[in-house]
Amino acid sequence: MKIRIADGTHAVTYQLDGSSTARSLYEQLPLSVEVGNYSSNEKVFTPTKELDTSKVTNSSGSVGDMAYFSPWGNVALYFDHDAGPYQGLYAMGNVTSGQDQISQLSGTVTIEAQS
Repeated sequence: MKIRIADGTHAVTYQLDGSSTARSLYEQLPLSVEVGNYSSNEKVFTPTKELDTSKVTNSSGSVGDMAYFSPWGNVALYFDHDAGPYQGLYAMGNVTSGQDQISQLSGTVTIEAQS
């Protein structure tokens, strides 16, 4: 499962890992959502529906990772320093192209499945 996140100027492609969390995001595509900054190392967006975390384990967020933070219901795109393990943080996939573009994403982004 590959997805592309784009704001009209910048684009990033991720390979999702096949977890229940990643699949539940993929099933919601295409999406148009607002992306914003959180801290100094990640962009975040909130999917339309809560993601399934029934068959996953907690993880950390490394540069280039996409992860779901279930307590707030948002997806994090890590572009700078790593985030340590955290209760309710679930890895979903890794960037395959455009890693240098993650920090530049802004406003409304379109998230689509890629072949």
